[in-house]
Amino acid sequence: MHIQDHFSGKRILLTGATGFLGKTILEKLLWAVPGIEKVYLLVRPAEGSAPARLRARSRLYEGLRTSPAFERLRRRHGDIASVLDRKTEVIPCDLMQEDLGIAPEDLRNIQAGLDTVIHVAAQVSWDERFDYSVRVNALASRRLLSTVAAISPPPQFVHISSAYVHGQRTGRVFEAPFDPNTSIANEQGSSEPFDLEAEISRALAHADRVEAQSLEEEITATLAKDAQLQADPR
Repeated sequence: MHIQDHFSGKRILLTGATGFLGKTILEKLLWAVPGIEKVYLLVRPAEGSAPARLRARSRLYEGLRTSPAFERLRRRHGDIASVLDRKTEVIPCDLMQEDLGIAPEDLRNIQAGLDTVIHVAAQVSWDERFDYSVRVNALASRRLLSTVAAISPPPQFVHISSAYVHGQRTGRVFEAPFDPNTSIANEQGSSEPFDLEAEISRALAHADRVEAQSLEEEITATLAKDAQLQADPR
C-alpha cells in the first residue's frame, strides 16, 4: 500500500521531530500525504518563562524553518510555518515524567483517537549518564506505550530503535518479530532467563552505585586540595 493511501485522513502521533530521523519522517508525511488529518508532535519545550506550548512550538519551528530536509516543502508552500500550522499540533511534553509531562486537556485530545504512533525520540549520545539513557530510551517508551494503550481502538505503535540494539551480532541482521521475554543473549544461545524489570532495576542500581562512588572520590579530591592549600597558601 502506498504511504498516501495508508495515512490519508489519519491522525498520527510523532515523537522526536526535532531530531534527524524525526524531521525526515515528518517531512515525508507532510509531503507525500497532503490529505493527512493531523500530526501531533510531542516536543520538549525550550528553556524560558513563556508558556510551555509556545516554547515547544518555537523550538520545533526554529529547527525546521531552515532545515534542508524541508526545502521542497518550502518551495511548495512558500512558508513552512503555514503547512505546520494546518497539519500539525505541537504538544509540550517531558518524557522523563511519569505522565510524560502532557497536560490533561492535551492527553484527552490525543486519546480521543489516534491511528498510528511513531516513537522516534531517544537518547543517542553514548557518553550520556547511563541511568538517564535507561530512563529515556526504556522507561519513557514504556510510559508512552501505556498512555496510548488506553485508546480504543488501539493505534498502531511503531518504535524506531537505535542502530545499536543487536548486541555482538555481526553481518546483516534482518527485522523479525522478537519475543519480549527473551534477550539478545538468549538469541545467541544463552540459557539465562531474561527479566526486563529486573534488568532495568539492576541498570539503575548500578548507576546509583557509580554516582555514589564518584561523589566519594570528588569529596576526597576536594578535601585533599583544601588540605594542600592550607598547608601551602601560596
